[in-house]
Amino acid sequence: MQPVRPSSLLVVLFVAMSASLCAAENRAPGHAGQAVDGGLPEVLDLDTAQRIAIESNPSVEAARARIDQARARVKQAQSAYLPSLDFTAGASKTWLAENDYRAARNGAFVGAVQGFNQVLGAPSAGGVPLVGDVLGLAQAVAGPYYARGSVDNSVDSYNAGLTATWLIFDGLAREFSNAAARLGRREAEALHGEVQRQLLAGVAGAFYNVQLQRENIEIAQENLRFNQRLLKEAKARRRVGAGSLSDELNFEVRVRAAESSLLQVEKGRNVARIGLAALMGVPDAALGDTVQVAVLTAEAPEELAPPQDTAGLIQRGLASRPEIIQSDYAVERADAGIGSRRAAFFPVLSAFASRDSRQSDAFKLGEDDCSTTVGVNVSLNLFAGGRKRAAVAEAKAARTEAERNRDSAAIAVASEIREAVEEVVAAQKELVLQRTNAEYVQRNRSLVEKEYKAGQTSLVRLNEAQRDLVQAQVGLALARVSLRNAWHALRSATAETLAAYAQ
Repeated sequence: MQPVRPSSLLVVLFVAMSASLCAAENRAPGHAGQAVDGGLPEVLDLDTAQRIAIESNPSVEAARARIDQARARVKQAQSAYLPSLDFTAGASKTWLAENDYRAARNGAFVGAVQGFNQVLGAPSAGGVPLVGDVLGLAQAVAGPYYARGSVDNSVDSYNAGLTATWLIFDGLAREFSNAAARLGRREAEALHGEVQRQLLAGVAGAFYNVQLQRENIEIAQENLRFNQRLLKEAKARRRVGAGSLSDELNFEVRVRAAESSLLQVEKGRNVARIGLAALMGVPDAALGDTVQVAVLTAEAPEELAPPQDTAGLIQRGLASRPEIIQSDYAVERADAGIGSRRAAFFPVLSAFASRDSRQSDAFKLGEDDCSTTVGVNVSLNLFAGGRKRAAVAEAKAARTEAERNRDSAAIAVASEIREAVEEVVAAQKELVLQRTNAEYVQRNRSLVEKEYKAGQTSLVRLNEAQRDLVQAQVGLALARVSLRNAWHALRSATAETLAAYAQ
């Protein structure tokens, strides 16, 4: 075997590689128009908005990263089943203490003197000193002094070793750690689903809010057009002497008030669009003027039908809600934690083999300098002051906590579903009420307007009728949007909204 050189022992090089960031495209399928503004469609419907949000919202990306972390922890736990291989190498220089250095010099001097005495006591050939004897005598005389000065005050040491270790048995701690890691990954996946569910609900709420503000804008615009028309008519009547200045001024005030209301609802629409864009993960939280939200369509017959049986909806929710699934995994992971703590009561058995080399004063590690060791280690803690039992008790308490959290989550889901059902029923009734009321108010306003123009009623009555009509139309728009929101909340409560995104 060739001696190991210093250049061949410098093997401590670690290369860190970072994961590249993946930017999700904002492009999503849309049937309502061509794509504009970085992939967004011209007309944005709810399904497209939600799909874009799932692909682009940073919170979903963060949840995916947590899943990647959990998968990496599973691989870490699995590595415990494989042997580990460790390489060690070292070099050291030790400066002797002054007393040790002095003793070494004196020892070298004494040894040289003893050699000198042996030379003096050795007989020469025929009693006549030879040249070699003379040279040896001279070297022996000078030896003690040279020996004393040749002692170095430092010592160099070099070592290298390769050790393989394999854990054979550890009281099933590895098995429980692997189980806990796998369950942790499933928990992360379930939490990822919960992030998606909440995001879908948030996008739906923002989307319906934009639609509501759009309806309010149309109502405000119609109110403005109505007052502008009556103002124009009031001016015309006053010019011919058939109207009063007070009527004209009244409609001037009404027009300004309608313009102010329109500004407010337009601001509300713009703010709602910003909120929707932010939830969708659109850069700069701006949808752009070229992107329009789909109009609020008429209610489908199934939206006006009563919800399904509440008990069945609750069962569906308990079987599908991500936080319930996550709670189940948390209980199982707590069980694995108990087993992992109990493993401390069992012995740990491992096998090892090593190849080591040590050398002083010369950095040449050859075959003759290497030693080989194989063996088995068994360790068992006999007493730890009650620490192990306390750790098991802690794990059992953690399992109880996980069970109670699961029970609490189940109650919360059932409560949310029942409330969502009540919201749907109330929204359906409210829609019928507001639609009927809006029809009556519209007919009344038309009658009052005709009576006012015929001089049969006062201007105050016309103002009241128009105000009632605006309020009724706003109430109807809110009832329509509330019904859509209530149905989406119910589907979200049962996790039905996640069906399209199931992996």
